[in-house]
Amino acid sequence: MKPDRRHMLKTIGQVGLLALPARALADAPVANDPWPGLVTGIFQDRKLEDGTQIMALNAPVRAENAAIVPVSLRMHLPPGDSRVLQKIWLVVDQNPSPLVGTFTIGRKSGMTALATRVRVDAYSNVHAVAGLSDGRLYMVKRFVKAAGGCSAPMIEAMAPGQSIGQMRFREVGSYTAASPDRAEGILMIRHPNNSGMQMDQVTLLYIPTDVIERLDVWQGKDLIMSMDGGISIAQNPHFRFNYIRNGSKVFRARARDTKGKVYEHSWSLAKSST
Repeated sequence: MKPDRRHMLKTIGQVGLLALPARALADAPVANDPWPGLVTGIFQDRKLEDGTQIMALNAPVRAENAAIVPVSLRMHLPPGDSRVLQKIWLVVDQNPSPLVGTFTIGRKSGMTALATRVRVDAYSNVHAVAGLSDGRLYMVKRFVKAAGGCSAPMIEAMAPGQSIGQMRFREVGSYTAASPDRAEGILMIRHPNNSGMQMDQVTLLYIPTDVIERLDVWQGKDLIMSMDGGISIAQNPHFRFNYIRNGSKVFRARARDTKGKVYEHSWSLAKSST
């Protein structure tokens, strides 16, 4: 009796599927979409409008290193639109702790762009939600192929207390020639930002969570931004943002980590940028 041809093809297909590498299988769309639940948990089911006409989210389609994935958000409201950016939520849907950070924008800062580096634990949509001064929320997303970022070993080993909390700030000049009052700044913080999912390669024990959970940045007395962050911010947190110069040459930052340690630094740009 000849074997049933359809049964043979089905069996071959199953064997072939099992033989595929895990990375190939991961290219398939994620069936379990956590985003609806995140909208409920983070935004209390508030309406999120399509933001593709007023904002752009950039992230690599396939990240070179899942532990330091660059993401950036830039607003481009049309001429005559008097609304201002008040808050940014950054979310990596598939991460163990999806909310990367909530950024509150200073009322006088004029900030319209933010870039940082995040961990991505599995192939995931990355969402950015912007809250504008009229109370409306706008959302954009990007799909990023990366895996294992939350449990990846530290990129740079840090001895206890070794330069942890050191900060550097640099103003990188005018944002555009047409808007000389606008500038961009880069703030870097030396901190392990341990996710709690990383393993000590010597003891094989999990390293306790230790992340920057609060950050405030001022230009003179005016707040540029505040961040409430979590484990998805990459090691040695790095932030690039724009702002309107208010005439002050003094910038100040204050960070607090989950161990309760506070780090503060100020810079006089007339003297030095580090």
